[in-house]
Amino acid sequence: MFSKIKDKINLLNQKKILFSVCFLVLFLIIGLVIILILHPFIFGKAFTFYLTYYFDTHFLAIIFSLAYIYIFLRFFLIFYQAFIKEKAITGEFKKMLFDIFYFFIIINFGVIISSIILDKLPNTVSTEKIIWTSNMLANLDYHIFGRDLLFSANNLVNLTGGKILSWILLQFYNSFPFVVIGLPLFLFLHNKVLAKKFILFSFLFVFSGFFIWYLLPGLNPLNFYLGNALEISVPERISLELKYYKPNSVLLPYQENFKHSYSPKEFLDVTTFPSVHAGFSVAVIIYAFLLWPPSTFFTLPWFIVEMAGAIYLGQHYAIDLLFGLIIAVLMWSITEIIFKRKKILHG
Repeated sequence: MFSKIKDKINLLNQKKILFSVCFLVLFLIIGLVIILILHPFIFGKAFTFYLTYYFDTHFLAIIFSLAYIYIFLRFFLIFYQAFIKEKAITGEFKKMLFDIFYFFIIINFGVIISSIILDKLPNTVSTEKIIWTSNMLANLDYHIFGRDLLFSANNLVNLTGGKILSWILLQFYNSFPFVVIGLPLFLFLHNKVLAKKFILFSFLFVFSGFFIWYLLPGLNPLNFYLGNALEISVPERISLELKYYKPNSVLLPYQENFKHSYSPKEFLDVTTFPSVHAGFSVAVIIYAFLLWPPSTFFTLPWFIVEMAGAIYLGQHYAIDLLFGLIIAVLMWSITEIIFKRKKILHG
């Protein structure tokens, strides 16, 4: 008798779990549809711009695919244990649901808030302030390094590696969203505390950046000088460099495509200083090292080439990268302090 009751309870639990699975899959599909179709109406111009830009690199499409494959495999293993091995799976299933809920909800909440703020940011700062900041960043680079690195990097690439080196720098730079989104997923598989630290670091870095972007809103060299998004009179030093600037057949399509997808009338991306690329890439080095120390032999060269790519492509001034690195180390330190004092985050 007790055996029959137990079987009925197990069957009931399995039906509840099956219903939960269907609901969660439906929830994820609806979420993806909202992001891809309704994002212009929900998240605004900033999110539309970043989504278009990163999907053009195809890396985010790969990440979404990996995320869904990961979820499918977890479900498959749980159901295999339940129906083939006939093991109790309630606890493991709840744990998995909590992990997925934590990861997707927190990340998407951060995306929504960030997009709203970024959408309003260009409208809260004056054009004169953007021009002043952008020129200031370029002049700082020139005074520190004795040259405008965008043009020097292009000359160096054309003289040495040519199209092959140009392609390598482009791919390393475009790998940024793949690595930065892929690492937390990988951390969730192996060390959830590190994954939560990475997510908290992401919030701290981006939200601290909002204050700096408001005080010092700057356009990157690609938009400010090459694309002349604000239609300004370019400084004489830069104007002379532009006359001799000749991007090769690998770099030119990238820059033209970027300028084509970037409409100043729609959205101004004034977040060049400090560099999010540099900050999050530093986080990749740190948290990958904490998970597996030998990873530094891979992440450090990736970081160096990616940063070189950011300058070469015109996406950042060198000073952006330097301050992005400094702020990243500071936010990592704050993250560690928070985790030491708030034990609940370790759960």
